[in-house]
Amino acid sequence: MSQYVQNLAISTVASPPVPAVSGTALSINAGEGLRFADPAVVGPYPATIWPNGVAPSPASAEIVLITAKSGDTLTITRNYESNPATPGPRAIAQTDLIAATITASMHPPARHRTAACR
Repeated sequence: MSQYVQNLAISTVASPPVPAVSGTALSINAGEGLRFADPAVVGPYPATIWPNGVAPSPASAEIVLITAKSGDTLTITRNYESNPATPGPRAIAQTDLIAATITASMHPPARHRTAACR
């Protein structure tokens, strides 16, 4: 399954979801919704949310799935790619960063590798 990739789709959370740990809609900076593709056209795609000023890591970031967009409001599925290294949904805050990112779900597991890749 291929997923859409949008270059440099990044913004700041202007209005976090309510409640912050489980809400599924957030607003980004005014006018920056144009940076993000419309899932109604390209299909849902992953994004990463992390605190501003902190490098995204399994301890600080959450991978979500953007499922809808209306202007500068994004609808998301929370904790889209959880694993034992991630703490689960985090409290999304105003000024957090959100970016459409390439994630593991976008690449099928390698089944066949050539000798050069081993």
